Amino acid sequence: MKDNITGIILCGGKSTRMKGKNKAFLEKDGKTFIEIIYENLTQVTKEVLIVSNEPETFSNNKFQVFRDIIKRNTPLSGIHSGLVNMNTDFGFVLACDMPFLKKEILGVIAEKADFSSDVVTPWEDSYFQPLCSVYSKKCIPFIETLLLKGEVKTDKLFKLINLKKIPYDDLRNFDPELKSFININSEKDFKIFLNQ
Repeated sequence: MKDNITGIILCGGKSTRMKGKNKAFLEKDGKTFIEIIYENLTQVTKEVLIVSNEPETFSNNKFQVFRDIIKRNTPLSGIHSGLVNMNTDFGFVLACDMPFLKKEILGVIAEKADFSSDVVTPWEDSYFQPLCSVYSKKCIPFIETLLLKGEVKTDKLFKLINLKKIPYDDLRNFDPELKSFININSEKDFKIFLNQ
């Protein structure tokens, strides 16, 4: 399946809680967050692309960068752009601020992707991980309809498509505390991360 999945890294946040610092370029041990995520994604995907409305930020890097097509500056519009621009049937969507990601977790999620479902996502109770999920190109018309109506929440999409849920317990063997799903949203979060 690796040959039919593209990695899509969303780098569209305004980073207001990081005082304007681009979270993709925060570092630990000499590697930026985006490099950490890129390296993990390449283990389970054919290629990796970035969605950002500031593509010039990545001009010195090796990444393919695409802007939102329907400009809503939300994860859903970033997911849409990634799915439209990828060359495969499936896109593994990740946020750029998840540096604890374990490639084993990504492997389990990618392995579950097939044509019987539109989205594969980790899940517990009513909580999903939309920014650590595999999306099919079949989602594109549903996302476009939502965005054009002004709907920007991924949970709206999940109600419209065929969703495959992976229970958190299926992932704890690889990441007992599920740190993979932690986002670095503030300077305080970043200081804690540096001390891990």
